[in-house]
Amino acid sequence: MEGDAAEGALAEAKPGEIDRVVLLAHGAYGLPEKLTGPKLFIVSRDDPGPDGQPRLLKIRAQYEKAPDPKSWLFWKARRTPNSFSRPIRESG
Repeated sequence: MEGDAAEGALAEAKPGEIDRVVLLAHGAYGLPEKLTGPKLFIVSRDDPGPDGQPRLLKIRAQYEKAPDPKSWLFWKARRTPNSFSRPIRESG
């Protein structure tokens, strides 16, 4: 399931239907207040969104408004096939 679909499913789920979710470079289109349950936000700092702007800005704003529990993980560089070899992690 891609990040946007996972975000939508989490927002519509009843309590207990989804145990936890990973949001990998999703579009951050939904209401963050509806993202209940444990979630991990993952994005690359320089990964551009459809508008050419870094996804990090929109995803970080959604992360800040989302309820706990939540964690944040981002890479310094744009996603590549080797992106998962050097993560930098922040937790909230």
